[in-house]
Amino acid sequence: MMLESELASRLRGAFPSAIAADVDAALAVVPNSRRTPSNDDIGPVLVAGEALHIPRRFYSPEPPAEALDSLGASARTVLACLYTRHNDGHVRERHLRYVISSTAHWVPPFVVQLLGEYVLEVHRVIVSNVNHLDQPSYVRFVAENPTFMQLTRQRVVSYWDCYFRSAAPKLQSHEAFRVLAGLESGQVRSQAGGLAS
Repeated sequence: MMLESELASRLRGAFPSAIAADVDAALAVVPNSRRTPSNDDIGPVLVAGEALHIPRRFYSPEPPAEALDSLGASARTVLACLYTRHNDGHVRERHLRYVISSTAHWVPPFVVQLLGEYVLEVHRVIVSNVNHLDQPSYVRFVAENPTFMQLTRQRVVSYWDCYFRSAAPKLQSHEAFRVLAGLESGQVRSQAGGLAS
């Protein structure tokens, strides 16, 4: 059973209207779920001046592998971005690995949001791929979204204080904080230096 129209409409708002056909292709393979995506968004997000409404959490099971064969590259990236919002951290990590190298201008909010979450394994995927964050799309996204960046910084600090302070006694040594600081300064590789393997 595929997504109901109201749910599909909610998820369309997470992506720019210019890629509506790719979004619809991706949504066509997403199985329905008993739980709807969260009503709250990851924060105020603009991409090329367009407000996106990216759900904080998404609960649909992953589509079967054979369903992905019908998707073009852009629709496959849409699908992977959507699953970076999944309630299961392993699913988020798996789909992050797919999208992190994308140069699509609408991918950065899905990646940056993951820095403001608590799954260390997800942070490490970002750290090990930090060179992919040194793209014009990330520079534009950071410049266009100061409120979202501030909110993400607050989340990073909060999770560091709750979960990571013992491993990284100084906030400046916490992986997610260093990558975020690098994004904000436009020097992601040098700021996060020494973290990537």
